[in-house]
Amino acid sequence: MMTIHEAATAILTAFVLALTAASAAAKDEVKVGFIGPLTGGVSVNGIGGRNSADLAVKLRNADAKTKYDYQLVVLDDECKPNVAVQAATKMAADNEIIAAATHYCSATAIATVDTYHKFGFPVIVWGAVLPDITYRNKYAEVHRVNGTMINQNEANAALISKLGYKTVAVIHDTTDYGKGHNQYFSEALARLGKAKIVGTFGVTADQQDFTAELTQIKALNPQVIYFGGLTPIGVRIRSQMDKLGIKALLDGTSGIVSEAFIQGLGPLAEGTLAFREGAPTEKLPGGKFLEIRRPALRQSARSLWPVRLCRDGPDPRHHRNRRARPQEGDRRARQRERPRFGRRQDHLRRSRAEHRAGDHRLRRAGRQVRGMGRQRIRERQARASRPEIALAAHSAASRGPGV
Repeated sequence: MMTIHEAATAILTAFVLALTAASAAAKDEVKVGFIGPLTGGVSVNGIGGRNSADLAVKLRNADAKTKYDYQLVVLDDECKPNVAVQAATKMAADNEIIAAATHYCSATAIATVDTYHKFGFPVIVWGAVLPDITYRNKYAEVHRVNGTMINQNEANAALISKLGYKTVAVIHDTTDYGKGHNQYFSEALARLGKAKIVGTFGVTADQQDFTAELTQIKALNPQVIYFGGLTPIGVRIRSQMDKLGIKALLDGTSGIVSEAFIQGLGPLAEGTLAFREGAPTEKLPGGKFLEIRRPALRQSARSLWPVRLCRDGPDPRHHRNRRARPQEGDRRARQRERPRFGRRQDHLRRSRAEHRAGDHRLRRAGRQVRGMGRQRIRERQARASRPEIALAAHSAASRGPGV
């Protein structure tokens, strides 16, 4: 039988354990912030950044050793400087938020640095690549985890020169972001001395029609059109280049590294170059996991460059995965591309001879398209060896940059 002393000891022990468990469960709440473009033309990148921040917070909270319960506060800057300043002021003035990961767009990041300094609010810029964000004032509150457009444009100019291109026309938006890209690309190209810029054209961030600029560029007949700007303008420029019959290579920056660029252009995105600093995915912590376990992500990342850039030249595996599509004018061939189920009545109406004829035309069209694809790969491989574009970031913690 348990004595009174033993019973009292057991009750006290249970009480202490309960208090310990309760104190462990009741962690102090700490708020951290995130600001990025959740709406607008580059919202795909902003939403991706927000999801990453949300995942980081959840993983941190799931760690039993974490002393605090972290809560994420998210604000939208729309990639607009005036909206970004309002968001930055609102977040920095909230005493419950201790720090934040802020801004994908350079125009918004540079517009808000004075606000963060005024409030003494520490931030880490998670995407913007304009050097002046951290180099101009060197505020103690403002940090970054990615490289800058200096890295991008040095590699860009080096590759353009190595591929043997001699003439380049520059189009850039007139924001700090576009002006910065124009400056650093022009300087890098001039240092190498193998290619020259035949014309430079500034455009507004909301411009719709580029006929005037592209007509002048067509008369200059450059081999490359360098574009320093964001996805919405990049889509319009590439589309209007095609309408005007301009065959120059479109050479972009991290501003067009977006699934929206592919979706907006479709086949016209073929062959576009784009640069972003940072190590290849497979060399990042957890990168091999992404390569193995997330094929959909791997495919979407590869699709930005229809000929994937690698150390030994264009990667034909991307072309191998493409379906050979017959000509649009062949009605029966288009029907053959549709799912076979659900077309029983159509099959009954067609004779066996018609089926054989249709199958023959389909096979012939498929062979023609596949042959064209192989020829294009051989031509690209013969033109140049295109090394994988991977630049060293300014920080060992570099992750995919923004604009």
